[in-house]
Amino acid sequence: MGSILGVEPFPLFIEYKVVDVSDTQNPEYVFITALQKQFDEEVFQRLLSPHLQYGFRIIYRLLVHEQDSEDVFQEVLYKVVRGIASFRFSASFRTWFSQICFHEAINFVKKRRGTTVITLEDIEKSPSEDAVDTSVWKKLEKEVLWDTINTLKPQYRFVLLSFYQEGLSIKEISEMMECSENNAKVLLFRARQVLKKEYSHA
Repeated sequence: MGSILGVEPFPLFIEYKVVDVSDTQNPEYVFITALQKQFDEEVFQRLLSPHLQYGFRIIYRLLVHEQDSEDVFQEVLYKVVRGIASFRFSASFRTWFSQICFHEAINFVKKRRGTTVITLEDIEKSPSEDAVDTSVWKKLEKEVLWDTINTLKPQYRFVLLSFYQEGLSIKEISEMMECSENNAKVLLFRARQVLKKEYSHA
């Protein structure tokens, strides 16, 4: 990979390792504290490399468009460069980076596409459900269901793919979206209900 500030297409699935940056013996802690003293692109690249494809997938799940996702990801990288000095280790670096990816993608949707997005107020008006209906996801091998997912509102598509495809927990999704775990559960419930309804009419 070339310069980290020059975005290149990323595969949508890779393995990644989460590092606890609160441990001063871990490389991420060393990289971040070094960058907070003086920016160095090589150090920045070593810090970001384990998270690049993961962050790109977050954006792609919301936009479902490679060029738009690359444009948004470029903006994310610059925001991380500008914001690294204020990183305070109150959350993991991965969580902080994920939040930037998520919100930049949502902002793109609002500004460029005019697509309806879901607010926390909308979520709180809906009933919650803890149980996971895994039978829906078993049908994903059918092309028509993939087509249906791509027509859903961005947050619905995001939470479905994050939970069922990426295997993220409700806690991880709520941290990324900066909402309560209950709101994340409600959003997942609503996404499943809409998916079932749309799929039945496909």
